[in-house]
Amino acid sequence: MTIRLFWCTDPANKVDKSTTLVQELSGTLRYPSSIIDPVITIERSSPTGFNYVQIVEFNRFYYVENSVATNENLVTISMHVDVLKSFASQIRQCDAVIRRQENSYNLLLDDGIFKAYQNSKHKIVSFPHSMDAFSYILAIAGNSEGS
Repeated sequence: MTIRLFWCTDPANKVDKSTTLVQELSGTLRYPSSIIDPVITIERSSPTGFNYVQIVEFNRFYYVENSVATNENLVTISMHVDVLKSFASQIRQCDAVIRRQENSYNLLLDDGIFKAYQNSKHKIVSFPHSMDAFSYILAIAGNSEGS
């Protein structure tokens, strides 16, 4: 099993995080472990200096939630999966409708925050002929410029 310890300062909601490799370890998993919230023990003198982990065999990246020195050269690490980084390539392949975005937004999607006003547009057109006899009046609503 290959475990890479990183230092990461990017926010949790960023997909492509920039990391600095601190140490790469290899070993075997001796106890059953969760893939989502693994707790592993590694041989390391200090429980500090890293805050992000990649477990290659699990194909996932993890945030370090807790790092405890359990013995002179043993550190127990509690982690939680970083879904955005672990599945970044699959996320980037998805099509989505973005309801709210800072610069590019769709005014046809009502998201409850963007204020949309319907301002009536009235146009008065005089009839070209008088209506002395019985007449039909046709009213048309819509775009006058054609579609």
